[in-house]
Amino acid sequence: MDIDHVYTWVNSADEDLMALRCRYAEAEVKTDQVYRSGSVRVEDNGELKASIRNAAKFVPFVRHTYVVGSGSPPGWLSAFDNVTYIEQNAILPQETLPCFQSDLVELYIHRIPGLSEHYIYSNDDYFFAKRHAPSDFFDSRGRPLVSQAHWIAASGPKSTYRAMESNAIRALSKRFPLPEFTTGKLPETDEVGRRQRCRMWLRGVKPVNAISHVSQPFLKSEWQNFHRIFSDDLIPLHKQKFRSAYGLTVNMMYHYFLHARGVAKLRYEPNHVLFKRSDSKHERQRFRDRVLARDSSIERFCLNDEIVEQDDEWLEFVPALLSELLHGDMVSSRENAHADF
Repeated sequence: MDIDHVYTWVNSADEDLMALRCRYAEAEVKTDQVYRSGSVRVEDNGELKASIRNAAKFVPFVRHTYVVGSGSPPGWLSAFDNVTYIEQNAILPQETLPCFQSDLVELYIHRIPGLSEHYIYSNDDYFFAKRHAPSDFFDSRGRPLVSQAHWIAASGPKSTYRAMESNAIRALSKRFPLPEFTTGKLPETDEVGRRQRCRMWLRGVKPVNAISHVSQPFLKSEWQNFHRIFSDDLIPLHKQKFRSAYGLTVNMMYHYFLHARGVAKLRYEPNHVLFKRSDSKHERQRFRDRVLARDSSIERFCLNDEIVEQDDEWLEFVPALLSELLHGDMVSSRENAHADF
């Protein structure tokens, strides 16, 4: 089974692209500005390079890696073998350009020329903590093994993303039965949890697990069915330059769609971890110790950047952790000569 690896990325050092992005943001983004169009959404602190190096060690079976980018390709990319840069404008419908939202790009990744039927998709802040095999992503029948998180979809603190997940769940519910929340008792034992459930009930949203915010498997051929069945629901997504409350969380919707059709399997995965910059320095140390422990249970993780008001040493913590994780790695000396981490 051939398996490719795909990233989406924005070149925040491309001044022309950033100027264009700002002009469209000023015209369109009126609410939730920090989340929808803030610089943290595109700021590159070397995560993509680190993630590609990390994947070279921990998912060595990957046939080819594609970076679907916005703006000029990074100069260091040529140091990597079997990595191809694809300008996102080459795969998106012309009427959607310019585009500044990852969900729309994800909707058209299947258009990459030569992309394998089975592929893994990652954001640039996704990493692996252990060596993986193809069987960690696809079963013996080639079905994606999709990991579910422990939190409820459409219940997070960011209003735009909460609305997008709600839209996705409602669109799915109109056509397919959704699975029950799989971790047992719903987190409703405190007042915050009860209010959360009440808000979801008022919005007509069924409690389901969020999809883990880590690298996930996909089937290229199923996107044609997805577009056909949800064509009406996808119209608002094509009209927005940035994420909006009228959009959809495309990948979560796609994975539950695959499950409903019987071509994907869901797995509750507490060892796939979303770690946020806002977590305390004490929590950072605990997370580092967990990732690097010889008997660590963590398999995949995301190092999620966020807006901060002062230096919190995050930009020192991330490369230090990833360097320790990659100690003794098998990447080439040519690549090491160009590596930041």
